Amino acid sequence: MSAELLERMRKAALLKGYLLFKVTELGGLEELMLAPWVDGASRPEQLLSALAEAISTQPVDIRGPSEAPYGRQVYLMTCLPHQYAVNVLPRYVSFHITTPDPASSY
Repeated sequence: MSAELLERMRKAALLKGYLLFKVTELGGLEELMLAPWVDGASRPEQLLSALAEAISTQPVDIRGPSEAPYGRQVYLMTCLPHQYAVNVLPRYVSFHITTPDPASSY
């Protein structure tokens, strides 16, 4: 990913209330992590739309979301020849710990 393209995506994300981090690039798939940094951050769909506008004047194919650990929503965004795995983190993460019932037998 070019520095110019990454900077355009970062600016679009900031305008929607998110910080954008490039995580890795593997075999043509670039992984991005987006974390909301304000309480009034846009919905993920609005964020993805802004990112698509920032990178292309051509149609961008967006698939997802898929659920991932810690409440992340993962979208696949394709704008040939580029493909991005876009991980959108929730503003707050809640953990649920399940303990076995002591009365049940193993």
